[in-house]
Amino acid sequence: MEDTYKSDHLLGKRSQKDWTKEDLEEFAVSTTTRHGITIPVNVEIEADQKIIDFTSMNQIIKKASKIAIVDCVCRTTLENCDAPKDVCLTFDDLADKTVEAGNRNPRYVSYEEAIDSVKRAQEAGLVHMAYTKKDDSYPKSVCGCCTCCCGILSAAMRFGVNLPISLVTSDKIASHDADLCIGCGVCVDRCQFDARELVGGKVVCYADRCFGCSNCTTTCPVQANTMINRIN
Repeated sequence: MEDTYKSDHLLGKRSQKDWTKEDLEEFAVSTTTRHGITIPVNVEIEADQKIIDFTSMNQIIKKASKIAIVDCVCRTTLENCDAPKDVCLTFDDLADKTVEAGNRNPRYVSYEEAIDSVKRAQEAGLVHMAYTKKDDSYPKSVCGCCTCCCGILSAAMRFGVNLPISLVTSDKIASHDADLCIGCGVCVDRCQFDARELVGGKVVCYADRCFGCSNCTTTCPVQANTMINRIN
């Protein structure tokens, strides 16, 4: 984001318990060098970090042979919001490792329970962020993230990232139909990335700030927002 876009409260520590600038620089370096941390089992792997929209999450869960759910390490550590913690998912062999590790209340869940966790995360305005290994056909770890606790999203919001895809990738982006929009502002309130604002009763969108999380599309009362493929 440009300097004119950064808010003062985003640049410094935003709460008593927040990541330091050094913490976030470490997150950013590990991400831009294509090394992600699969948080649920604390193992370093070569990976991309990708924002996943709601529809894609359903498709990923359908493909998994095993599913485990575990509390979010970032919200467990910082507790800066009251969003649900038990919304981070791991799949297949990583699900076994998550349960075996025994950290942060892991347990196997059914497809229905996994979908319920995705819905709870979406209702809370969380962002589904996946850790994708190069040879995986689909992500094996997806966390429900927020900008107030998540290290990666906090770094993207607070320290000079020009585009969302500089730090994380995204296949989708939100498209807005101004003719359908009634200016209710729900999507503005739901966006964690300041990609929308109300100006004179009309929603103004900033595509370069959109992370493609679909939080604006799932709650629009008139379906004025839809997800489309991102053109890089």
